[in-house]
Amino acid sequence: MQFLQSLLLEKRKKGKNTGLTVNGKTADGKSVMGNVFGMYETHGVALEDIIQKFDELGYLVDWVDFYNAAMNGGWKRESTLKKIQYALIDTKGKDYAAQVMQQIEKIT
Repeated sequence: MQFLQSLLLEKRKKGKNTGLTVNGKTADGKSVMGNVFGMYETHGVALEDIIQKFDELGYLVDWVDFYNAAMNGGWKRESTLKKIQYALIDTKGKDYAAQVMQQIEKIT
């Protein structure tokens, strides 16, 4: 997780874009971040670490965007869904994971 924090801080200090986008806001004001798949795939940061760091920063992952980017990147549907599900169970619990997976299933 230290790598992710360093990566975000370094890019900000240099005035560079982190590659992340704000795709929306929740009712309680949290930023819903897009292009997380790009960060995950480019830098090899564990998805669990990304989720934990985003929690600390008050961000949420746009999971539909993550899924769509993975599909566009040639990933297989089932392995993508499992990777998301396991990372969410490990970091946020089964109930939260089930809610997110239900939302992704609606679009797939």
